Amino acid sequence: MQTLWQDLRHGARTLLKNPGFALVDALALLKVAVELHPKSAPLYDALGDVYQQKGQKESARQAYEKAVEVDPNFEHAKEMLKKLTP
Repeated sequence: MQTLWQDLRHGARTLLKNPGFALVDALALLKVAVELHPKSAPLYDALGDVYQQKGQKESARQAYEKAVEVDPNFEHAKEMLKKLTP
């Protein structure tokens, strides 16, 4: 059984794949999700991905940093931080 944060993350990722929805929709969903589940590294990671797609690199970096703060072993966020760090 999935938790609420997993459902929210899945919903945001689904929005990103559907051309009928904007990145703004996924971003709004993930912002609510991280407010509800501030200890969820995957949600911050997904938020970083959305910011990346929107070209908001500083916001993406902050989201990935938060993911690593919550879970220091979260590999995807650590990889993305390496790519975003000059």
